[in-house]
Amino acid sequence: MDKLGKDEDIKKAAKSAKKSLQKVYPEPITGLHAPLDDFEDIDKSDSSGSGNRSKTRRYKKPLVIFLAVVAVIVITVFVVTKTSGILKERSVVKDITQKRSVANKTADQTLSNTIEYLRNENVIDKQIAYSKQDICYMGHNDAGWTVTNWRQNCYVRYVVGFEALVDRETARGVLLGNQSIFGEVNTEFGAEIFECELAVKRVRDSNNIGSFTTIRHFGADNPPSSDNFNCEVQGVYQGTFSVYSSITFDSELSIKTFTDTDLSSIHALSDNILTTDTTFVEDLYYDLGKKYLWIEHDENYYNEDVGCGILLCNNPRPEPIHPEL
Repeated sequence: MDKLGKDEDIKKAAKSAKKSLQKVYPEPITGLHAPLDDFEDIDKSDSSGSGNRSKTRRYKKPLVIFLAVVAVIVITVFVVTKTSGILKERSVVKDITQKRSVANKTADQTLSNTIEYLRNENVIDKQIAYSKQDICYMGHNDAGWTVTNWRQNCYVRYVVGFEALVDRETARGVLLGNQSIFGEVNTEFGAEIFECELAVKRVRDSNNIGSFTTIRHFGADNPPSSDNFNCEVQGVYQGTFSVYSSITFDSELSIKTFTDTDLSSIHALSDNILTTDTTFVEDLYYDLGKKYLWIEHDENYYNEDVGCGILLCNNPRPEPIHPEL
């Protein structure tokens, strides 16, 4: 009886254990090897993924380093170029400012001496107009149709008008009488004096640094005219020989004004008045019963070779560097 009781107890314990396992594993369990196989497959999968990720990391690392180096180089070039440009501009501004100051004093003295001499010789009477401008522009040298290099030039320009007290020939004789101011007046480049011109004087070095002066006389026999090159009243910003480049319009010039034109004493004194479309003001009238003398003076003080841009020698400095007065 004891043995039968023990067998019954073992069967009951086995049934209880089976019920407990079925609660945890609802599907039939045929052996313990199945879950272990699953675990092995998962482990193999994880090992394969780790290998791929390791390979990807090995490829990515050099690429990241390369891109970082390229970025550093680009940033360095940009910073160096920008800094170099800023330093260059500061240097140009300083150079122009210093040279302009010298040219300004030289030109003021030259013009003052000329006017004083003409007054003392009773050639001119009252001043009717005065303009003083500081001009910078970008010009270029050419070889045929091809631009070979670019440069920046600057000059101080004066245009001053007076009523004259004498006729053209008398005024010219007075000018020829003072070689210290006007030199030989019209000998450079074999220049000749035509019609309204009284004197032409050029004093420049090989870099176009120096001055150019033209004095013109207008009267009933030689009135100002836009149809006569030698009898034009030149523009306030540029004259015939102001700009050393191809045709340059006023709109292409960088302009700083020292003194605005004074027209307060200009009046139309008769019905027979004449104005030209090349005068530097539209309201400049000429009384044909009077005589006039005009002084045009350019003091060139800056000439910098700026080279060429990258593409077909394009302008590397689209706008001239032009410090304030």
